Amino acid sequence: HGVTLFFAISGFLITTLLLREHDRHGAIDLRAFYLRRALRIFPLYYAVLLTYVVLVFVLERHSKVGQDFFSNLIYFATYTSNWFVALDGRVIFYFSWSLAAEEQFYLVWPFVVAGLNSKWLTRVCWGCVVTALMLRIGLWAAGAPSVAMYVLTVTRMDSLCLGALF
Repeated sequence: HGVTLFFAISGFLITTLLLREHDRHGAIDLRAFYLRRALRIFPLYYAVLLTYVVLVFVLERHSKVGQDFFSNLIYFATYTSNWFVALDGRVIFYFSWSLAAEEQFYLVWPFVVAGLNSKWLTRVCWGCVVTALMLRIGLWAAGAPSVAMYVLTVTRMDSLCLGALF
């Protein structure tokens, strides 16, 4: 449940920052928002990823998990691992799925906040909460792997949007 709380706090913080900017300046500077996000997240993330590349090359390059890591590297580098990396046993760097989901949310959310008044933003948040819940129920009913219900951005947007509501 730690990731759920992390997502809720993240949704709250990012929405609060965006709304404050809109209140102060009458608009949200999306370019400045994305620049700040990139400067805050990318350097550390890519430094850690590079460290893993070196460590996996030195320690695991001949093993199946090491080879899988290098095959999946493009997905880790593009914050899409939650969509394209299967969780089959031990997957090196799979913990990055939560950052991938969060960054995907950040690609869309500022545009949503910038384009809606508070009444509609509240409606969209509740719609996302209901949609995510229905998607998880539908995936469960269809027999989808439980990991799909846990790591996909669309099935986790309820936590992010609940945070945005408060």
